[in-house]
Amino acid sequence: MKKIFLLSSAILIIMWAAIFSGCSQKEISPQKADLSFDCSANINCKGLEYTADISYSENSPLIIEITSPESLCGLKTGFKGDVFKSGIGEKFCQTENHYLPDTSPSQQLYNFIEYLSSTPQITPYAEENGLLLCKGKIYSKEFDFALDKESGKVVSYSSDDVKIEFIFNI
Repeated sequence: MKKIFLLSSAILIIMWAAIFSGCSQKEISPQKADLSFDCSANINCKGLEYTADISYSENSPLIIEITSPESLCGLKTGFKGDVFKSGIGEKFCQTENHYLPDTSPSQQLYNFIEYLSSTPQITPYAEENGLLLCKGKIYSKEFDFALDKESGKVVSYSSDDVKIEFIFNI
């Protein structure tokens, strides 16, 4: 009887050790996002598909130029601090405020870059196929984004209204 009790206890201890060591989630270390953009992007906003060229660095403004559909081709928006510009070709308007709604892809991208700038270390919730999957929140708007694990470049952004896939020419 004593041997059965010892054997049962040993099996129970081994099972507990296996469960707790095998089921622990691998911790993913925080990462800093690369804030320089010079890429193309596929944008889906409320079912409408766009493509755009996007450029941004810490020393230059965020510029988004629509490349398709043809009816919007050449439309540019630009953000630098509180200054907002929008136009086509040489004709543009400039304001001291951002008048775009928060559901606008341009405004969401600007807010997202502001979020990344003010978040020195991003802690992903998962890692999948070389991507770090992350969540964030700006002005009560929650969003998901993915970073390339090696470069720290932003690969995608999505909220309830907007999905953006970034395509970097390497």
